[in-house]
Amino acid sequence: MARPVKQGLDYFPHDTDASMDEKIEGIEALFGLEGYAVYFKLCERIYRTNDGELDVSDAETRKIYARNMQSA
Repeated sequence: MARPVKQGLDYFPHDTDASMDEKIEGIEALFGLEGYAVYFKLCERIYRTNDGELDVSDAETRKIYARNMQSA
């Protein structure tokens, strides 16, 4: 029996100097470590998809992501 086809990635690189990137520094300056955590939680969700995108076009989905990210 064949294994089911995997959707998305199991792993994506997280550079050891990611926090030195000026975009990440900006997020951290505005939102603290919670902003840093939410950024990488979103990366995890994005890279789990086949097309590397999140559909957040409806309000319900945005509320779900916002609620899930509060525990970041």
